[in-house]
Amino acid sequence: MKYSQLDSDALLLNVRSGNAAAFSELYGRFWEPFYLFVYRRLRNEDDAKDVVQNVFVNIWLRREQMMVNNAAEPYLYTMLRNEMLKGISRSIKDRSRQQEMETLLQPELEQLLTPMQKEIIFNHIDGLVNDLPDRMQQVYRLSHEEQLGVREIASRLELSEQTVRNHLNAALKKLRFGLKEALLLILLADLV
Repeated sequence: MKYSQLDSDALLLNVRSGNAAAFSELYGRFWEPFYLFVYRRLRNEDDAKDVVQNVFVNIWLRREQMMVNNAAEPYLYTMLRNEMLKGISRSIKDRSRQQEMETLLQPELEQLLTPMQKEIIFNHIDGLVNDLPDRMQQVYRLSHEEQLGVREIASRLELSEQTVRNHLNAALKKLRFGLKEALLLILLADLV
């Protein structure tokens, strides 16, 4: 049987009965449109791929419970949308947890460092900020030094809000990595 000639409804019925070849055809047919659908909304390649992968895993694992009544594509896109929303929710919770941990650990870290070590770290951070690309540095400084929000920065620099968020995320990622390096150097210096 040529699964490539089946419409989506018939293909999904074959998947539902456990047909791996039909699943492979479904995957080949829908992976790219699913990916583009999610990527346009999330604007993150890895997250989009994760969402699509989770949908296909769920299709296979829950194939026997699928209730498709001649509406395979709307059913599949509903699954995709729901998985995307779950992913967004998980991401928000993870970021919130990370911020809580950083807030809790910051006082302990402050107490462990000598004034000289703190000065070294602050100087290192200043150097890292100065090394950021111009636009990213500008966005970071407006956010952290002038305490402006994303919307205000976007308006002032005539950028989209998403571009501002992207710059902030990239800057913070670089600064976190640089901060870890500085802390490691301080710890190694103390061992010598």
